Amino acid sequence: MYGVGDTLKRYHGYYFSWAIIYTFWYHPFEMTSGHIAGFAYMFLLLLQSSLFFTRYHTNRWWTMSLETLFVVHGAIVAAYIMNPGQHEFWSMFLFIPETLIALPRLPAIMYLGSFLCFVILLGARLLLRLANRSVPATTS
Repeated sequence: MYGVGDTLKRYHGYYFSWAIIYTFWYHPFEMTSGHIAGFAYMFLLLLQSSLFFTRYHTNRWWTMSLETLFVVHGAIVAAYIMNPGQHEFWSMFLFIPETLIALPRLPAIMYLGSFLCFVILLGARLLLRLANRSVPATTS
């Protein structure tokens, strides 16, 4: 039986495949800078997914670049849709000096979500173990 970390490493591709398909389904293509940047980012994610079983797939600089580009893309889209004088939307992605007090909020939310995911997967693993123990083994 695999641990939670091993399971996430082994099967995270299914989640990313779903997310990429969902993104193409949900976002129509429009000729805005945000949409074009988003499709370029999606191309990089598809490239990343095609590189599994290679050392480039686990390259930390490549992965960090993809995660950084996600933040930049989110800020560009939010800045594009905001009204003049607003800064609340894009400041969630690229912080301005007035919102530095809220800087720890987003990483804390991400860590909390990761911890909850861990607890859910750990609970599912425990339930599977209990279910396997209660089923008697049959021999032929």
